[in-house]
Amino acid sequence: MRCSPKYYNRIINNKLYGSYVKNFIEYKIIPRQVKIIIITFIWTFSGLSMFYFFNANMMIARVLSLLIAIISTIIVISANNE
Repeated sequence: MRCSPKYYNRIINNKLYGSYVKNFIEYKIIPRQVKIIIITFIWTFSGLSMFYFFNANMMIARVLSLLIAIISTIIVISANNE
């Protein structure tokens, strides 16, 4: 745990996503359905940022956004399934 105990407990005890976060921290487990949702959001918002928010002159920002999306997808896929 690298944050304050107050915020850690607040996140872990959350009704909506606390169990997912706890399982990921302790066991590196992400359920398959949650993986699909995460990867969908990663690529949706990365695509929006690459093609809508960055103009043609900002190629470095587009490449960086693509690289971040690829790395985060690999991290999510490499986590174990529940």
